Amino acid sequence: AGFHGMDFTEESTVAAFLKRRVKGAVNFIGEFEKALSDVARHRGTDGIICGHIHTAADRQIDGIHYLNCGDWVESCTVIAETHAGEMLLLHWDAMAKPAVSAVASQSRQAA
Repeated sequence: AGFHGMDFTEESTVAAFLKRRVKGAVNFIGEFEKALSDVARHRGTDGIICGHIHTAADRQIDGIHYLNCGDWVESCTVIAETHAGEMLLLHWDAMAKPAVSAVASQSRQAA
């Protein structure tokens, strides 16, 4: 049987089982991203935007701009478009810290 329905018949430890599973997931994500960039190239686009795999990304894959919004719950990331048409991957923690500092500074000055 195994632990919580996981079959360890070929694995000697839980760590070995998990390492194999994580490596498989990482390989799947890489293949997924490559396949999407191939579709974008075939359709003549400059890039592709996707999400729902919870892995935020902003990179070039064989000349195609690959963007993945990640997710708002775990990684707190979002994709935004500037007025100039540039697509940006934004991280909430990087944006929130300056805003929190500014509010704290204003509060100290007012006191």
